[in-house]
Amino acid sequence: MMACAEKLGLQQEARLRKVRYYQGHYYDSVKYGVLRSEWEERNKKGPYLTNW
Repeated sequence: MMACAEKLGLQQEARLRKVRYYQGHYYDSVKYGVLRSEWEERNKKGPYLTNW
């Protein structure tokens, strides 16, 4: 999932360490984001997700 986000041009903006607990183990939660200007620059070829 993280490789997919990075391939789409998103950048990791936060990592919350050991915030999720599942079946006796703690896991990190990672937050990704992209600025509209970065998305538009990367996708000049066509109108991808223009209504968001």
